[in-house]
Amino acid sequence: VSQSRYGLLLNYKYNTQLFAAFKTHAMQTDLVKALFDKDGNIRSFYKFRIEAEHILNNYNINWMRTEYNFAKMSVQNSSRFMLYMSRGDMIRFKTQEDGRVRNDHRLLNNTTYPANHEFWTTHLPPLDWGCRCYIVPVDATETTPPQGVVDIKPGFDKNAALTGRIFPDNSEYFVLDSEAQKDALLYRDWE
Repeated sequence: VSQSRYGLLLNYKYNTQLFAAFKTHAMQTDLVKALFDKDGNIRSFYKFRIEAEHILNNYNINWMRTEYNFAKMSVQNSSRFMLYMSRGDMIRFKTQEDGRVRNDHRLLNNTTYPANHEFWTTHLPPLDWGCRCYIVPVDATETTPPQGVVDIKPGFDKNAALTGRIFPDNSEYFVLDSEAQKDALLYRDWE
């Protein structure tokens, strides 16, 4: 692993701050749009408040829970990965093995490779919003490949322990016009 735990923590903090700033901007943009009805007329405060409550509930309750869980799982799995990597462990990909597991993730269950295998650069959980998969060290000496081909969504196919980023760069919050995105992400790789 190329960076220290402290450097990784700094990168995680920066990434989450950037994510939060872009999320706040997106929420404010949606609130401004809610000032107007579909015909471009200004809504009454009462109708605006109804729209605003819906927007705020999505951003600050529904999506915040998903983003919190994603960040927590990313840091937990990254920490485990760094430990397993330092010990030279074999790592096994695990699902919750229940009815909520996605088919693609089910294909990865029990996949086993050494910590330094290229598989882990693109398949360290979580692999999507709401992913509950995790990794464990095992005493196995043989590898076990995935049970099928799995396409991970772009942005989620990164190892947070190696990239220093919890949230994917292509998150819907980060999608801006190219000039604004260039300016906003200019300093994202600092340490």
